[in-house]
Amino acid sequence: MLAAGPSDTNVVLVTVDTLRADRLGLYGYDRPTSPFLDELAGESVVFDRMFAQSSFTPPSHASIFTSLYVRQHGLLTWNWLDEGHVTLAEVLREAGYTTGAVANLGLLLQHNLGQGFEHRDQKDDGAERINLRAKQWLASIRGQKFFLWVHYFDVHAPYARHPGYERYFNEHHNPAVGRHMRYYNSEPATRRELRMTEADVAFIKDRYDGGVAFVDRALLGLVAELKALDVWDRTLLVVTSDHGESLDEHHPMYFTHDPFLYDAVIRIPAVIRFPGGRFGGARVRGMVESVDLAPTILSYLGLAIPLAFEGRDLMPMFRGQSEGREVVFSESWGWRTIKSIRTERWKLLWKIKADRFKLYDLEADAGELRDVSAEHPEVTERLKARLLKWADVEENPVRENPELDEEMRERLRSLGYMREGSQESLED
Repeated sequence: MLAAGPSDTNVVLVTVDTLRADRLGLYGYDRPTSPFLDELAGESVVFDRMFAQSSFTPPSHASIFTSLYVRQHGLLTWNWLDEGHVTLAEVLREAGYTTGAVANLGLLLQHNLGQGFEHRDQKDDGAERINLRAKQWLASIRGQKFFLWVHYFDVHAPYARHPGYERYFNEHHNPAVGRHMRYYNSEPATRRELRMTEADVAFIKDRYDGGVAFVDRALLGLVAELKALDVWDRTLLVVTSDHGESLDEHHPMYFTHDPFLYDAVIRIPAVIRFPGGRFGGARVRGMVESVDLAPTILSYLGLAIPLAFEGRDLMPMFRGQSEGREVVFSESWGWRTIKSIRTERWKLLWKIKADRFKLYDLEADAGELRDVSAEHPEVTERLKARLLKWADVEENPVRENPELDEEMRERLRSLGYMREGSQESLED
């Protein structure tokens, strides 16, 4: 067993909304979108294949905090997380940590994701303002051992909304393209209506990269604040995402994450920087899941992992003492209800309402564009049986859509999350 971290170790968890792994230099991207995170990766443990449990923000965060799959914790879309579940923040608070969250989008109060956090700060702010509010809270608890959750929303659509970043990688295109939400969650008819050219589509992808660059600078600023407060050397930092984004890869919708479970959406970055750069430079190649993050944090701190947690402690993987997962699972309960199972080679998608299965050969078709279920019926049936057993439909939670006030509904509409009639039209 690996030695536990010192008893005064702080924990900072940064979740970057909508950040896909393959748009970062540390995962092989050839654009300089993430110079700071790339540098930080050199003194951190990098997970090459971390997979999110959902393509939707609230349930994905609930899986990170509870170390449960979506079907288990029951936060499917906009409903509340049941208070009976044990969260990472509650465990750390019980262990003597002062706990604080600085986030936006109503993630805390509307969905009970603030369970276990003593300080709850949520405003629709950019990453720089979030850093400032985090700094203020940290200064107010100086000398106390803390757990801080920071959530950045700046990569999410509309991409690169901060001045100067919309043309960070393409200074010649019309900056109005992609500025408003009508360009996102778009269908072919929408593209025709907006008269979008291929150059426009390429520019919106450029905007996405500009948003990534903005967040990378914010991460630099956050670490600078931790150093200025003289807590960096005693802080465990985790940087990850709730889900990625399908840019222009999959039809009939473009520039969206829900309702997809393709790797562009569920493969997420995950970097853990241990105090003093311990284990720095390690690359974990095996498949892991975001439910594994909380047990790993607790393991390093020498704290007991709750029996309710489904995730695995990943610490043994740093020294080659265990392998990655044979399969990983994800779920979407938004505009479509989909479940997926992924192996090293295969991905099987189950579209629940249509009771339709699609199989992708990831070795031959990394973009997941061609259904080969008819060509490989034995693989389809084997993965189908395993997925159905895991899903255990009788145990699946049933939740009513929550009653949202008009202010929250308007906020969700502005982000493309509320579209009348979309769920039925997308079910195939």
